[in-house]
Amino acid sequence: MKFKNYNEFGEAVEKLKLEYEKHFGVKFPEQIIGWWDPLNLTLEEANEGYKAMKHDVYVAIKTDTEIESIPDEIWKK
Repeated sequence: MKFKNYNEFGEAVEKLKLEYEKHFGVKFPEQIIGWWDPLNLTLEEANEGYKAMKHDVYVAIKTDTEIESIPDEIWKK
């Protein structure tokens, strides 16, 4: 999938999160080291990051292993 704009990218990310949430029955973890820098994201990086995220989410679903959230005490440092 190659995104032409950030709206397409955002919609695809939300769909992927919903797939994860449907499988595991929990919210997609927010406190993670993600697949892109949200403050400085080119469309090329969005495409590459989405590809990596999709791979990781599908591996998590296939192996029934949730993506771990970083604990609060580490995240807040």
